[in-house]
Amino acid sequence: MARYYKFNPPYFNDLATKILAKDDYIPSRKAYAAMVGNKYASRVLETARSAPLFPAGQMAIVRKGTNLPSAFRRMSGKMVVILETLDEVISAAKGSKRCLAVLAGGDAPFTIEERWLKKLPKKLR
Repeated sequence: MARYYKFNPPYFNDLATKILAKDDYIPSRKAYAAMVGNKYASRVLETARSAPLFPAGQMAIVRKGTNLPSAFRRMSGKMVVILETLDEVISAAKGSKRCLAVLAGGDAPFTIEERWLKKLPKKLR
């Protein structure tokens, strides 16, 4: 949870920084309950514990749409190969598990969330 809050300031930013910087730091019971006991934290934990939708080695297609981040718009509709699923979840949205992928025929891997991918059509599997 500390990594999630470090990526999403300003909430619990000081506490997350202390937890990540010092291995022996233990937050107070009240601070821990506030940090882990809210609806965003429960969503992040649920996403982190869920099985990946796209395991390593599987192919997928980058979704088309207006809610796609601008960094991935040039890739929309193109096939990607999933290299690995990453452990860190930095968004409380559904399907926000991150994975390392590469464009089919490409050479530079990039990080993308599962919600921006879709499965291949049956004719391409």
